[in-house]
Amino acid sequence: MYEREDIFKDEAFKEFLENNTKLRSGTINGYVKAVKGFCNSNEKLPSEIVEICKEDLRNNVPEFDQWILTALKMFKSDMENKGLKSSTIALNVGIFKSFLRDFHITPIPHIKLGSKKKDREPTEYLKKDDIKRAIKYAKPVYRTVFIVQSQTGLAITDTLHLKIGDFIKAVARKDEDLSLKEAIRKVKDKNITFSCLDLTRRKTSNRFYTFISYEGLLAIGELLETRDNNLSKDDFIFLKETDRLPLDMRKDIYKSDELEINVVTAAVYTNRLNKRIFNNRKDENDYCYFRTHKIRSWYSNQLYLAGLDWKDIKFLMGQRTGDVLERYVDVNAYNKLKKSYQKALESEYLKLNEKIVIRDTDRVKQVEAEMAAMKKQMREMEEKIEKRNEILNNPSLLKELEKRK
Repeated sequence: MYEREDIFKDEAFKEFLENNTKLRSGTINGYVKAVKGFCNSNEKLPSEIVEICKEDLRNNVPEFDQWILTALKMFKSDMENKGLKSSTIALNVGIFKSFLRDFHITPIPHIKLGSKKKDREPTEYLKKDDIKRAIKYAKPVYRTVFIVQSQTGLAITDTLHLKIGDFIKAVARKDEDLSLKEAIRKVKDKNITFSCLDLTRRKTSNRFYTFISYEGLLAIGELLETRDNNLSKDDFIFLKETDRLPLDMRKDIYKSDELEINVVTAAVYTNRLNKRIFNNRKDENDYCYFRTHKIRSWYSNQLYLAGLDWKDIKFLMGQRTGDVLERYVDVNAYNKLKKSYQKALESEYLKLNEKIVIRDTDRVKQVEAEMAAMKKQMREMEEKIEKRNEILNNPSLLKELEKRK
């Protein structure tokens, strides 16, 4: 049986990593897992596999006779025997094929990977009450994760990688330097209706704007209020709970990398939550009924119900339509996306907490403009009063005025 170390020591895998220096650690782990599984199924190292495949291509061996076809079937069979889901099997086969393509091994024979994923039935879409129920019974960290996802549409990976600096930047005005305490106070004073998050999707590296409502900002602020005061802007917002740790182990605990929540940890927790509050309900593809990706689906559906254009919905979720015009048009136009999000927010399709009152932003702007005009009038009146007082307190000026009369 080959281990991770054996894969990393292999010359072919070393070459693969040298050719793909921009791969993230999580992606590399995915490649290692798939390649190791394939190697163990066929009792060969990556270098041996690459050479066998190249030799078959040099000799123009037909696809049905190629060694890789039998090897892929063996790999699939082993995963099925381990009880892996068809989606996981397809993922691992796809990853290994991607590894081979890096060595220009094409075409790669196709193997049947089981039944096609079924379309989601209308009854399997999350309802607002489902999300509210999960928020009610979840731990504080995951409660905030669910609220933020429902208000931003962020994928779970992007949500878990939000940093305190992202929160402060969203709350602060342009060129305003706020501390974490000041940012939390500003949110709790209800000075914000919604704010912008300027992010990059971890999955595709697409840079995009999305927006977060006051409800989402308040949830983050209340969560961070319970944390250590020495947090920096580079620290993650979402960390594992420490309430079960002894008091003497909590010192500087929030600086520990071991407290970072990854996608797998979040999935395990939501699976347990699904079992506890939804009676282990499954959907048509045998997935848990409640899971974080379905909150992202709920968000897109709510935006659609609010009347948003499909393209704006995609851009707010960090996706691309694939249209060639995207090379020439600023699809990420801030003002256009802001108006679209405001439209959904004011229609209350995204609202979860009925106690939070979302202000009418148009009316707020009107009131602010009226207040500014009143302040200007008051300043002008104060200046006139000051001049009048100067005259009244100056005897020589009074005599001069009397002479003119």
